[in-house]
Amino acid sequence: MKPFFSRVLLTLALLSGPVAATTPMDEAASAIAAGSIDQARDVLNNVLNSEPDNVEALLKLGGVELGAGNYPAAIDLLKKAAALDANTPRPFIGLALAYVHTGRGALAHGAIEEAVKRDPGKAATLKPLLERLEARSAPSPH
Repeated sequence: MKPFFSRVLLTLALLSGPVAATTPMDEAASAIAAGSIDQARDVLNNVLNSEPDNVEALLKLGGVELGAGNYPAAIDLLKKAAALDANTPRPFIGLALAYVHTGRGALAHGAIEEAVKRDPGKAATLKPLLERLEARSAPSPH
């Protein structure tokens, strides 16, 4: 490549600046990956203020709340996502975890069964989780 063209390409690259998160969902994902939970929560709430039926934002915010231990909020968000998208098993997996953490083993079991109904291909992956949930919700022998 000729030096002139190399300099032009370099100048254009420098002028264009760094590539940053281009959408709010990208920004939220970056914040989650960086552990900036409050920032992710803010971004996702802003998305939901303008698009209350955004399933991906509901799922991500549900996951953020689940990870933060805010189980009632996670359950509400994940239930809404499940109602809006009849095909994805993802909200039910999150619901199962939230239900286990709130001591509702039967609901956790039902959520896993619903996830498998929505995506039978996940049965092999979800079966061990279901077994752990059942063991965890079984009465203690002590």
